Amino acid sequence: MEDDKVYMVVAMRRNGKAKGENQGLSKKVLRRVVRPGEEYQDTANEFKEMLSNEPGYWRMYRSVNRRSLTKAKQALQIKLITDGDRIAHKIDSEWKSLLMKKEQRAERLYLLDIDTKDEKTVIAIINKVDSLGVALIEQIETPNGHHIVIEPLDKRELSEFEDVSVKTDDLVYLFDFGDDSYKS
Repeated sequence: MEDDKVYMVVAMRRNGKAKGENQGLSKKVLRRVVRPGEEYQDTANEFKEMLSNEPGYWRMYRSVNRRSLTKAKQALQIKLITDGDRIAHKIDSEWKSLLMKKEQRAERLYLLDIDTKDEKTVIAIINKVDSLGVALIEQIETPNGHHIVIEPLDKRELSEFEDVSVKTDDLVYLFDFGDDSYKS
């Protein structure tokens, strides 16, 4: 059911190594569910516009895997029955947290988090994935390397590469913005 699948877009303020008056900003995280028919990039851009006057340095992400609304609704109903008094005042936050649990995945994609800008290493990793017959879905350059979204594989197949982490469910980098004095 395609209209049951959603992405989560996340904006995170980086604390960084700011000095003087820029020091000590609290960590801030904003999350929004991107419904079917909406573009996650549009939501990320809305966050950017909304946060442009907020101090700090921000990174935008989206979930690697889309989430199942049906599974998350069932989990929330159970949570309300078993723990309703404790969570009644924070249902929105609880809903978004439940959506991000691995049990609510609507698809099964992996994220290769490559922590190097060395093109030879990145090409070697892509060639290895290709030689295994695993589809490469998306490749994004990050501040410290690359994020590559792929179909599932045996993680051990990439153990020869020390600069890559294989993640079964995580956040994919989209872009960053803000005051560079906060950048870490």
